[in-house]
Amino acid sequence: MLHATARRVVLFTVAVALSTLVIAGCAKKPLWGDPDTGLILTYRMHENQALTYRYTNDFVQTMDVMGQSMKITGDELHVFTAASMGMKTDNLAFTVTMDSMSMNIATPQGNMAPDLSAIPGKSFKMVLTPLGEEMEITGAGAIVYEMAGQGKRSIESTFLALFPDLPAGPVTVGDSWTTTDSIPESSDDGEMLIVLNNTHTLDGYETMLGMACAKITTKITGTMFGKGKQGGMELISEATIEGSEIWYFAYEKGIFVESISGGTAVGTIRDAGGQGLNIPMTREYKMALTLAKMQ
Repeated sequence: MLHATARRVVLFTVAVALSTLVIAGCAKKPLWGDPDTGLILTYRMHENQALTYRYTNDFVQTMDVMGQSMKITGDELHVFTAASMGMKTDNLAFTVTMDSMSMNIATPQGNMAPDLSAIPGKSFKMVLTPLGEEMEITGAGAIVYEMAGQGKRSIESTFLALFPDLPAGPVTVGDSWTTTDSIPESSDDGEMLIVLNNTHTLDGYETMLGMACAKITTKITGTMFGKGKQGGMELISEATIEGSEIWYFAYEKGIFVESISGGTAVGTIRDAGGQGLNIPMTREYKMALTLAKMQ
């Protein structure tokens, strides 16, 4: 029979061994949790990592002007690289460099393609929370181009709600969370505010670019309100927005991979002076953001 002291030593040793196993097991638990019991989604760019994205935005807008249908089409392309600068407090800081940009708009009066030759190579700073909220965008407002008939515009509005927001806690397939994006845009001739209400649902898992990804579907509703001047007349634009999005997030690496979205805005353009101008308007849009290169 073991002496009491010996038994205490044995029990203490066993307890320490069990504690070590528990701690080791906890230490091995990944930062992203477990897809079956609860996935933890966070943005986690490594210091010195650089990600190049390709963003496209295409639209077709139709208007009924005094019984005559008019159509405007547009396509826009941005290629940019986000280079990590490490952490800023608990958030991710990086430099965004514009690699290339193009834009074409076709109207009944002719085509418009602004001069964007000065854009490539320009950069700005950005701070993103681990859940994807754009906290700071510094310097993007100074990167401007001139749109014929609409004055100067900056690239800033493109990046105000670029990355989707992630859930605050663990999620499993079928779980949903809601977010809201407010996107102001201004030019020399007017301003616009787009507010989007998003309901995201974890739909499943897929492999994208060789990475394990969460597949998320999003239902979008929102509003658009704008004021501007044209031909000496102040115009007001109002519309309701409905759309959907499918996007992929590499949860093991903490990297946004791809989104494809589309929808419709239905509303009117009217004059602010009450002169009776009221133009029905419908805009159909398609947007995509795709990871093109990892460094």
